[in-house]
Amino acid sequence: MPPQHAWILYSVFKDHQKAKTELLTLFQIKPNVRLPLPNFWRPEFERPGKHFAYIHKYTLFLIDLLEASCDLDALQIVSRKISAELGVNDRSRGGATKPRGANENYLWPWRVWRALVPAYIRSLSTNRDTTASIRLRNDWSKRDFTAAAPQLEPFMFAAGSAAPTLRTLLQAHDLLAANDLAVATRCIQDPDASAAELTALVVDLYAEIFLACLTREDVPTLTAEHDPAGEERVGSADIARRAFDACAAYRREDRGN
Repeated sequence: MPPQHAWILYSVFKDHQKAKTELLTLFQIKPNVRLPLPNFWRPEFERPGKHFAYIHKYTLFLIDLLEASCDLDALQIVSRKISAELGVNDRSRGGATKPRGANENYLWPWRVWRALVPAYIRSLSTNRDTTASIRLRNDWSKRDFTAAAPQLEPFMFAAGSAAPTLRTLLQAHDLLAANDLAVATRCIQDPDASAAELTALVVDLYAEIFLACLTREDVPTLTAEHDPAGEERVGSADIARRAFDACAAYRREDRGN
């Protein structure tokens, strides 16, 4: 069976990619959230609830394999499908909350979400430059940053999902929006550290793109005109607010096109 074969490939042969390929035969990794994630039939004769127990178990294994192979695109699709199971759609992408129905595929979708979010964060944090936000906070005053960001953002977001760091930033923003909405609608009963970790990740990624954009030849020259030592320095909260607004605006424009 695919799950057992995948487990052997993963645990014995340490071949994450082949194990993922094997297990994916049981799932539909397609962008359409209306298509259920599980892709195997419920047997006619089974012990009560066993089908849903297997779905839960295999999905958790899938999340482990996607993290091991750092498959960000598949993790993004899984996160959207599980948030739909929670009855939550990401408002940043034009969605809204909806009541949970009686035909969900998961008995414990919040448990799957709890496992998915940290794994997704760790994958998004691969090759993360944690020094970018430190440099931005040290070198730029709040006034200069507030003036420069609107001028730089058209260049920062021009490449869209073709730019790896920007694609990661947008995925982190979408995950944070979905997680916040799940907490706000009490699909997740107790907030954890995921929101803080995602916010810090968004700040680092935005700062990295911001500073890289300053060195491009096709971008107007912008410098910090005021000494941050003599003024209020730009803080993480300022960068986070700017990043959230810019990502949300990009998603709205992208959806409109």
